[in-house]
Amino acid sequence: MRLELKNVSVTRGGTAVLEDVSLSLSGGKIVALVGANGVGKTTLLSALATVLQPSAGEIQVDAERLVPENLDLRRKLMFLPDFPDFHGCDMLTMIATHLKLWRVEGVGMVDAIMGDLLALGIAPVATMSLSNLSRGQRYKAALAALFAVNPELWLLDEPFASGMDPQGIAVFREKARAVARLQGRLVIYSTQLVEVACGFADEIIVLTDGRARSYDNEKDLGRDPQALERLLLNGRS
Repeated sequence: MRLELKNVSVTRGGTAVLEDVSLSLSGGKIVALVGANGVGKTTLLSALATVLQPSAGEIQVDAERLVPENLDLRRKLMFLPDFPDFHGCDMLTMIATHLKLWRVEGVGMVDAIMGDLLALGIAPVATMSLSNLSRGQRYKAALAALFAVNPELWLLDEPFASGMDPQGIAVFREKARAVARLQGRLVIYSTQLVEVACGFADEIIVLTDGRARSYDNEKDLGRDPQALERLLLNGRS
């Protein structure tokens, strides 16, 4: 998996949210998007998910341009917004729908899904309407769908501020580490928490004033939250 952003800009309501962003990311890594409110973290994830279209530049996945009409390429990724929105179905139906849309099948899928639901602590409510569940439970359900689909590119908006309890967060951490290191997946998530980013990322992308710069968490920042906080406070990207 290779993800390339080439001079990407995104404008919303006449305002430039992202400006001339160029990044190159490879599989086998966990990447944190960090920045203050309104700097473009969600906008960047939405552009990667083809929810928003760049006003300039382009995004490539494995050297192929990522556009909404390229469904085969889009199946290489899945995006979890901070408030997953489900209507009128239960958890199992929602997961089955995702598997159908992403054309995922295989021996042992049911057992694997039930194992994830048990680990996340949501198996007892798997047949309840998602609209009747708490925010944290709905996010866990969305995570279970992501685990089942297991695309090459995972995109998550604020998973550590999703309302999940410590059990859900621990399962997400464990699963993300496993798919990145053992299966070569690229996991990208956003957060405002410098301690989280430094403790759970191989690479950190700092967004400031619509621009982005990537840092190696170990080599450049020493996994030090204070070093990352200084970058954010100084407005450097």
